[in-house]
Amino acid sequence: MFELITGTVSFFIGVVGAILWVIPFFFIYRKLGYNPWLSLLWLFPPAGLIMTYIVAFGSGNRDDDDDF
Repeated sequence: MFELITGTVSFFIGVVGAILWVIPFFFIYRKLGYNPWLSLLWLFPPAGLIMTYIVAFGSGNRDDDDDF
């Protein structure tokens, strides 16, 4: 019985951790003009790393001409 409770708690901690990990990337991608749902790629780390390079070295899709 204890193993079932421990496994369930670990699962929910993992889900909450994944959500807390993805949310900042959701807002970052949205501000940069990318589709914010691309932040879900961070649940698969190699894809998240590739997306980091695309964001870092890409020109972005911003519509406004703000220099920051």
